[in-house]
Amino acid sequence: MLASIQNNQAVISAGIEQGLGARVVVFPEAIVPNWYDGTRAQLSAAVPLGQIWLLGVQVEKRDAIVLAKASNSKMDPLVAAAGLLLGGDWQPWSSRSLRPAWWQPVFDVDGRRVWAAVCVEQVLPWTWLEAMAQRPDVILAQTNAWWAGQDREAPEIQEASTNAWARLMSEPVLSAVNW
Repeated sequence: MLASIQNNQAVISAGIEQGLGARVVVFPEAIVPNWYDGTRAQLSAAVPLGQIWLLGVQVEKRDAIVLAKASNSKMDPLVAAAGLLLGGDWQPWSSRSLRPAWWQPVFDVDGRRVWAAVCVEQVLPWTWLEAMAQRPDVILAQTNAWWAGQDREAPEIQEASTNAWARLMSEPVLSAVNW
């Protein structure tokens, strides 16, 4: 429990330091490994007034994105990751596996329609077709790349795929990567 609280405090410190003056602060995939009531309360108490934090969390065995505001963080995620890597984070034979959501809906942040590509979704064509059909205003790309170590090829492929689809859709991209 103490490790979780310390992780949350590190996330809070980074958000306050790097988000100075920003209206919306975007964090990487699964930067918070849970979204319990205590975690939500700790983060809600720390978000500066007037800011919105979009956090990559894990909720009920799903990678998800939650919205945190000062004293008003939502318990339910905005979206859960639609695509997961079979045999990697999705192991249908295991009860401890992350679970895909299969559909990534557009959600509203401060009056803007946002579509999120979480990790492997950035290289799955069917998820981008979902995005195109929904016509978002902004694309949010969250990922973890700590597993790649010195080898940057896979994260670079994700980034290239995201940028190519965003250009095709003529939409801006906000990216957050956990190295």
